[in-house]
Amino acid sequence: CESMIYYSLVTVPAWHSWWVPFSFAATTIILGTLSVACALMITAMVRHRHETAVPSAREKHPKTTGWWSRHVTEEIRAINAPTDDQEWDLSLTVTKWCSIGAAVVSVALMVGYPLYTSQLASGGPVAHQASNTFSGGIYATRLILLGAIALML
Repeated sequence: CESMIYYSLVTVPAWHSWWVPFSFAATTIILGTLSVACALMITAMVRHRHETAVPSAREKHPKTTGWWSRHVTEEIRAINAPTDDQEWDLSLTVTKWCSIGAAVVSVALMVGYPLYTSQLASGGPVAHQASNTFSGGIYATRLILLGAIALML
């Protein structure tokens, strides 16, 4: 785990903390769940576009002679087949749980930022200097954006 490399650096107080592996894992969870939700939405949009296409455009497929070409064409038709109710329900459920997971982790990050900053501020001079990174406009912007993401989900 890459975060353990930073965590093992005792000489850098900002990195030798519980926050480093936690923030790495949280970022991975947020980005992963949002990627899955985006992939499901893109798939739904592509299928919807295929379902609403003009029948003549949908049925114009070149005649293929090779086995591989026929196989690939059949697979593409199966992938772009109209979505049934079971697939919609599954997509909606997965998207809902991905959003809930990302929102919970976002809230955990919002709670963790002040804890981590206070831990740095109460440390030695080097840790106190590192805590200055988490102050000012950039820090406030990070928290506001994180809160906005949690609310949007």
